[in-house]
Amino acid sequence: ISMIYTRPIVRDKLKVKNTPTNLDRIIGQTAIVIETIDNENGKGQIKINGLVWTARTENGEIVQKGEHVTVKSIQGVKAIVSAK
Repeated sequence: ISMIYTRPIVRDKLKVKNTPTNLDRIIGQTAIVIETIDNENGKGQIKINGLVWTARTENGEIVQKGEHVTVKSIQGVKAIVSAK
């Protein structure tokens, strides 16, 4: 019986809050394309803050190596970007 009454209280106390992570910090930043981004062929990499990320464009456009892009979001382990 005590479990019935205490469970809601404990559940609320242990609830995980949506706190920003370090990954959220790269959203909105500029990155350089180090491998041409081509969604159709599943290729593309960017470098940002010294780290290399797999990248895809948000609208399917091809972005050539050496160009700068803006990070729009993170989906799994891929950065979703748009050309500048």
